Amino acid sequence: MTSIMNPKVSVIVAIYNAEKTLRRCLDSLKSQHFQEIEFVLIDDGSTDSSLSICEQYQAEDSRFRVFHQENKGVSRARQTGLFLSTGEFIIYLDSDDYAMPDAYQSLYLRAQETNSDIVYADYLKCSSDVILRETPVIHNCTTKLMLDDAIYHNRAFLWNHLIRKSIINECEVAFPQKMDFGEDQFFIISLLSGAIKDHRELRIAHYNQPVICYDKTSNPHSLTSLDSHKRSESKYFWWKEIGGLISGVDSDKPYYSVLVVDAFYAFWNSILTREEFMDHYGPYTKSIRKYAACGSRKFIVLLAAKGYYVFARRVRWICAPFILYERFHQKKNRNSQRVK
Repeated sequence: MTSIMNPKVSVIVAIYNAEKTLRRCLDSLKSQHFQEIEFVLIDDGSTDSSLSICEQYQAEDSRFRVFHQENKGVSRARQTGLFLSTGEFIIYLDSDDYAMPDAYQSLYLRAQETNSDIVYADYLKCSSDVILRETPVIHNCTTKLMLDDAIYHNRAFLWNHLIRKSIINECEVAFPQKMDFGEDQFFIISLLSGAIKDHRELRIAHYNQPVICYDKTSNPHSLTSLDSHKRSESKYFWWKEIGGLISGVDSDKPYYSVLVVDAFYAFWNSILTREEFMDHYGPYTKSIRKYAACGSRKFIVLLAAKGYYVFARRVRWICAPFILYERFHQKKNRNSQRVK
C-alpha cells in the first residue's frame, strides 16, 4: 500500500522483542482517526515475532511504515526513525505504551493553534493496580524554564512531546549511543540547550489532556531493573554527558542541585566504594559548592568527595533529620512552581 504523502506528524516506535505488548501499542496507533500521519516502526533486530506483527499492520494500513535493522540498541533505532521520518512534527512512542484516541491530531491542532515548536501534554502513569495522571505544566513556559524543569524533574519524555522536526535538524540534535538510560531526557535537554546557545526562543505550548498511557510494569530494561551499583554508574555517566550539553546556558543551579541528590543517594546507601565516590564527584566539588542549593546533603557530599569520606559516614546520622526536613520543603517549593 502507498504510504502517506507529506504527513503532518511522524510517530516513531523503536521495537525490540516486544511481541507481548506490541499489538496493544499498534492498535492504539491504528485507531487514530488522523490521516495525515505516518507510523514509523523500526524493528531493531528482534528475535521474536515483532517484525511479522509490524508487517501485518503495514499491510492493513498505509500509515504504517516498517523498517528492519540489525540490533544496535534503542538509541540508534530511534535515530534511524528520526532520519526516515517525513512529518512536519515528530513524536515517539515506546512499544510497551499506548496512545489515547486521537492523541496526535489533538497535539497537532494545538501546535497549529499556538504556532508552537513544541507541544507537551499530560499523560497517564499506569501500573498493575493504579493509574495516575501526570500534569507537567510550567508557568509561562520558555526554553530556559523547560530546560531547568527537564533537569530538575527528569520527566522530559519524548512520547508526550510533539516537536517540529526542522528545529531538531537546525539544532543538530541526535541520540546518544552509549547510555543505559535517560535517552529521552538527553535528547530534549540537547534540543533546548542547543536552541539557547543559538539564541533561539522556542515557541512552547501545553495540551491539557493525557495523550499516552506510560506502562511502568512492562519494561525489563528500565533503570530500576539494574542493580544499585550499575544504576549509580549509569546515572553518573548521564550527569557527565548532560553537564557538557548545558555548559554556557546558565542552568548550573538545577544541574548541580540534582547531581548532589544522586551523589548523596550513592553515598548514603554505600553503593560506591570510597575511591569510586571520590573519583566520580571529587572533580565537581568547586562547582557544587558554588551552584548547588545549600543543605545537609550538599554538606555531606562535599565532605565525602573532598577526602573526608570516613568523617562524613560518622556524621551522616546527625544530618538525617535536617535532610528529611529539606526534602519536604524542596518538594513543596517545586510543586508550587507548577499549575495544579
